[in-house]
Amino acid sequence: MWAISSADSTVGHAMTVVDIATLVGVGAAVISTFYGALTYHRPKATATSELSITSKARQTPPWPIVLVLIAWAAVAFNYYEIMSNRPTSTIPPDPSQVLLQSWGVFPPATYQITINSHQLLEYKDTFKLFLITRTGFSDVDRLTDAVIEKSRAFSIDGGIMAVAHQSENKLRFLLGGPTIIEYDLVMIPSRFSEDNITTLHDVESLGGRILASASQLVTTPPPPPLVAQQLGTPCTK
Repeated sequence: MWAISSADSTVGHAMTVVDIATLVGVGAAVISTFYGALTYHRPKATATSELSITSKARQTPPWPIVLVLIAWAAVAFNYYEIMSNRPTSTIPPDPSQVLLQSWGVFPPATYQITINSHQLLEYKDTFKLFLITRTGFSDVDRLTDAVIEKSRAFSIDGGIMAVAHQSENKLRFLLGGPTIIEYDLVMIPSRFSEDNITTLHDVESLGGRILASASQLVTTPPPPPLVAQQLGTPCTK
Protein backbone atom coordinates (compact mmCIF):
# COMPACT_ATOMS: atom_id res chain seq x y z
CA MET A 1 0.00 0.00 0.00
CA TRP A 2 2.67 2.44 1.04
CA ALA A 3 4.84 3.96 -1.66
CA ILE A 4 7.13 5.93 0.67
CA SER A 5 9.17 3.04 1.91
CA SER A 6 9.57 -0.60 0.99
CA ALA A 7 10.98 -1.67 4.33
CA ASP A 8 7.61 -2.92 5.63
CA SER A 9 6.66 -5.09 2.70
CA THR A 10 8.17 -7.91 0.68
CA VAL A 11 8.35 -7.26 -3.05
CA GLY A 12 8.40 -10.23 -5.42
CA HIS A 13 11.44 -10.58 -7.67
CA ALA A 14 10.55 -10.78 -11.37
CA MET A 15 12.77 -12.67 -13.80
CA THR A 16 15.10 -10.25 -15.58
CA VAL A 17 17.31 -10.53 -18.65
CA VAL A 18 20.31 -10.93 -16.37
CA ASP A 19 18.61 -13.80 -14.53
CA ILE A 20 17.82 -15.59 -17.80
CA ALA A 21 21.36 -15.09 -19.09
CA THR A 22 22.77 -16.42 -15.83
CA LEU A 23 20.56 -19.52 -15.93
CA VAL A 24 21.46 -20.23 -19.55
CA GLY A 25 25.16 -19.78 -18.82
CA VAL A 26 25.06 -22.04 -15.77
CA GLY A 27 23.16 -24.70 -17.71
CA ALA A 28 25.61 -24.57 -20.59
CA ALA A 29 28.59 -24.79 -18.23
CA VAL A 30 27.10 -27.79 -16.38
CA ILE A 31 26.32 -29.69 -19.58
CA SER A 32 29.73 -29.01 -21.12
CA THR A 33 31.47 -30.03 -17.89
CA PHE A 34 29.44 -33.25 -17.71
CA TYR A 35 30.25 -34.03 -21.32
CA GLY A 36 33.96 -33.39 -20.76
CA ALA A 37 33.98 -35.74 -17.78
CA LEU A 38 32.29 -38.51 -19.80
CA THR A 39 34.72 -38.01 -22.67
CA TYR A 40 37.74 -38.19 -20.37
CA HIS A 41 36.59 -41.39 -18.61
CA ARG A 42 35.28 -43.36 -21.59
CA PRO A 43 37.28 -46.51 -22.52
CA LYS A 44 40.34 -46.00 -24.67
CA ALA A 45 40.30 -47.54 -28.14
CA THR A 46 42.82 -50.27 -29.01
CA ALA A 47 45.37 -49.88 -31.78
CA THR A 48 43.41 -52.24 -34.03
CA SER A 49 40.17 -50.40 -33.54
CA GLU A 50 41.87 -47.06 -34.07
CA LEU A 51 42.85 -48.14 -37.58
CA SER A 52 39.27 -48.99 -38.39
CA ILE A 53 37.79 -45.68 -37.24
CA THR A 54 36.63 -43.64 -40.18
CA SER A 55 37.42 -39.98 -40.62
CA LYS A 56 33.75 -39.17 -40.00
CA ALA A 57 33.77 -40.88 -36.61
CA ARG A 58 36.94 -39.00 -35.62
CA GLN A 59 35.24 -35.65 -36.06
CA THR A 60 34.54 -33.85 -32.77
CA PRO A 61 30.86 -32.81 -32.39
CA PRO A 62 30.53 -29.01 -32.40
CA TRP A 63 27.93 -28.65 -29.62
CA PRO A 64 30.40 -28.78 -26.66
CA ILE A 65 32.23 -25.80 -28.12
CA VAL A 66 28.91 -23.99 -28.59
CA LEU A 67 28.00 -24.62 -24.96
CA VAL A 68 31.30 -23.22 -23.75
CA LEU A 69 30.84 -20.11 -25.89
CA ILE A 70 27.32 -19.61 -24.48
CA ALA A 71 28.61 -19.92 -20.92
CA TRP A 72 31.35 -17.34 -21.50
CA ALA A 73 28.90 -15.02 -23.29
CA ALA A 74 26.58 -15.17 -20.27
CA VAL A 75 29.46 -14.29 -17.95
CA ALA A 76 30.45 -11.37 -20.17
CA PHE A 77 26.87 -10.09 -20.36
CA ASN A 78 26.46 -10.33 -16.59
CA TYR A 79 29.69 -8.34 -16.06
CA TYR A 80 28.56 -5.69 -18.54
CA GLU A 81 25.18 -5.35 -16.82
CA ILE A 82 26.80 -4.87 -13.40
CA MET A 83 29.28 -2.29 -14.67
CA SER A 84 26.67 -0.33 -16.64
CA ASN A 85 24.40 -0.03 -13.60
CA ARG A 86 27.14 1.06 -11.20
CA PRO A 87 26.64 4.63 -9.88
CA THR A 88 29.08 6.96 -11.59
CA SER A 89 28.92 9.75 -9.00
CA THR A 90 27.68 10.71 -5.56
CA ILE A 91 25.28 13.39 -6.76
CA PRO A 92 22.66 14.00 -4.05
CA PRO A 93 18.98 13.54 -4.91
CA ASP A 94 17.06 16.38 -6.50
CA PRO A 95 15.93 18.62 -3.59
CA SER A 96 12.58 19.16 -5.31
CA GLN A 97 11.87 15.42 -4.96
CA VAL A 98 12.78 15.16 -1.27
CA LEU A 99 9.72 14.92 0.95
CA LEU A 100 11.03 16.96 3.87
CA GLN A 101 12.45 20.27 2.63
CA SER A 102 13.11 22.30 5.81
CA TRP A 103 12.17 22.53 9.48
CA GLY A 104 12.62 24.80 12.46
CA VAL A 105 11.10 27.16 15.03
CA PHE A 106 9.82 30.46 13.69
CA PRO A 107 8.45 33.47 15.56
CA PRO A 108 6.18 33.68 17.34
CA ALA A 109 7.09 30.23 18.80
CA THR A 110 5.82 28.29 15.79
CA TYR A 111 7.05 24.82 14.86
CA GLN A 112 7.06 24.37 11.10
CA ILE A 113 8.21 21.98 8.40
CA THR A 114 8.12 22.50 4.65
CA ILE A 115 7.43 19.47 2.48
CA ASN A 116 7.05 18.51 -1.15
CA SER A 117 3.76 16.61 -1.12
CA HIS A 118 3.83 15.61 -4.79
CA GLN A 119 4.75 12.00 -4.01
CA LEU A 120 1.78 11.79 -1.62
CA LEU A 121 -0.88 12.72 -4.19
CA GLU A 122 -2.33 9.22 -4.36
CA TYR A 123 -3.34 9.53 -0.68
CA LYS A 124 -4.97 12.99 -0.87
CA ASP A 125 -8.56 11.71 -0.76
CA THR A 126 -8.15 9.28 2.13
CA PHE A 127 -5.37 10.65 4.38
CA LYS A 128 -4.43 13.85 6.20
CA LEU A 129 -1.05 15.18 7.28
CA PHE A 130 -0.02 16.26 10.77
CA LEU A 131 3.11 17.65 12.37
CA ILE A 132 4.04 16.16 15.73
CA THR A 133 6.80 17.75 17.80
CA ARG A 134 8.48 16.48 20.93
CA THR A 135 11.75 16.98 22.79
CA GLY A 136 14.12 14.08 23.01
CA PHE A 137 15.58 12.79 26.26
CA SER A 138 17.58 9.60 26.63
CA ASP A 139 15.37 8.23 29.43
CA VAL A 140 12.10 8.64 27.48
CA ASP A 141 10.90 6.21 24.82
CA ARG A 142 10.29 8.03 21.56
CA LEU A 143 7.19 6.14 20.45
CA THR A 144 5.41 6.15 23.81
CA ASP A 145 6.29 9.70 24.90
CA ALA A 146 2.98 11.41 25.70
CA VAL A 147 4.48 14.90 26.04
CA ILE A 148 3.96 15.94 22.44
CA GLU A 149 2.38 18.77 20.48
CA LYS A 150 0.27 18.26 17.36
CA SER A 151 -0.83 20.43 14.48
CA ARG A 152 -4.28 20.46 12.96
CA ALA A 153 -5.00 18.28 9.94
CA PHE A 154 -3.51 19.39 6.61
CA SER A 155 -4.83 18.29 3.22
CA ILE A 156 -2.40 16.96 0.62
CA ASP A 157 -2.30 19.37 -2.33
CA GLY A 158 0.60 17.85 -4.27
CA GLY A 159 2.84 20.91 -4.06
CA ILE A 160 5.29 22.59 -1.71
CA MET A 161 3.41 23.20 1.52
CA ALA A 162 4.08 24.25 5.09
CA VAL A 163 2.78 22.17 7.99
CA ALA A 164 2.97 24.10 11.24
CA HIS A 165 1.46 24.75 14.64
CA GLN A 166 2.05 27.32 17.35
CA SER A 167 3.68 26.15 20.57
CA GLU A 168 1.34 25.18 23.38
CA ASN A 169 4.21 25.28 25.93
CA LYS A 170 3.86 21.57 26.64
CA LEU A 171 7.34 20.48 25.65
CA ARG A 172 10.14 20.12 28.18
CA PHE A 173 13.42 21.99 27.72
CA LEU A 174 16.69 21.73 29.61
CA LEU A 175 17.31 25.17 31.11
CA GLY A 176 20.80 26.41 30.36
CA GLY A 177 21.64 23.44 28.14
CA PRO A 178 20.97 21.85 24.75
CA THR A 179 17.64 20.19 23.97
CA ILE A 180 16.70 18.23 20.84
CA ILE A 181 13.42 19.17 19.16
CA GLU A 182 12.06 16.35 17.02
CA TYR A 183 9.77 17.06 14.06
CA ASP A 184 7.66 14.15 12.78
CA LEU A 185 5.51 14.34 9.66
CA VAL A 186 2.74 11.77 10.00
CA MET A 187 -0.18 10.69 7.84
CA ILE A 188 -3.36 9.08 9.19
CA PRO A 189 -6.74 8.24 7.63
CA SER A 190 -9.00 11.25 7.17
CA ARG A 191 -11.69 9.91 9.51
CA PHE A 192 -9.35 10.56 12.47
CA SER A 193 -8.22 13.88 13.96
CA GLU A 194 -5.31 15.08 16.04
CA ASP A 195 -7.32 14.19 19.15
CA ASN A 196 -6.82 10.52 18.32
CA ILE A 197 -3.03 10.88 18.55
CA THR A 198 -1.56 10.79 22.04
CA THR A 199 1.83 9.27 21.15
CA LEU A 200 3.75 8.46 17.98
CA HIS A 201 2.83 4.83 18.51
CA ASP A 202 -0.82 5.74 17.90
CA VAL A 203 -0.06 6.77 14.31
CA GLU A 204 0.44 3.25 12.99
CA SER A 205 -2.25 1.89 15.32
CA LEU A 206 -4.71 4.15 13.48
CA GLY A 207 -3.57 2.83 10.11
CA GLY A 208 -1.20 5.72 9.43
CA ARG A 209 2.50 6.18 8.87
CA ILE A 210 5.40 8.27 10.19
CA LEU A 211 6.59 9.63 6.84
CA ALA A 212 9.68 11.63 7.82
CA SER A 213 11.52 12.81 10.92
CA ALA A 214 14.02 15.57 11.55
CA SER A 215 15.64 17.12 14.61
CA GLN A 216 17.00 20.45 15.74
CA LEU A 217 19.34 21.23 18.63
CA VAL A 218 18.39 24.34 20.61
CA THR A 219 19.89 25.87 23.74
CA THR A 220 17.73 27.68 26.22
CA PRO A 221 19.15 30.39 28.51
CA PRO A 222 19.84 29.52 32.15
CA PRO A 223 17.19 30.41 34.72
CA PRO A 224 17.52 33.56 36.82
CA PRO A 225 19.53 33.15 40.06
CA LEU A 226 16.40 33.16 42.22
CA VAL A 227 14.80 30.39 40.16
CA ALA A 228 18.03 28.42 40.23
CA GLN A 229 18.09 28.66 44.03
CA GLN A 230 14.48 27.47 44.21
CA LEU A 231 15.32 24.48 42.00
CA GLY A 232 18.20 23.49 44.28
CA THR A 233 18.25 22.13 47.78
CA PRO A 234 16.06 24.28 50.04
CA CYS A 235 18.00 26.38 52.51
CA THR A 236 17.55 25.55 56.20
CA LYS A 237 17.33 28.18 58.88
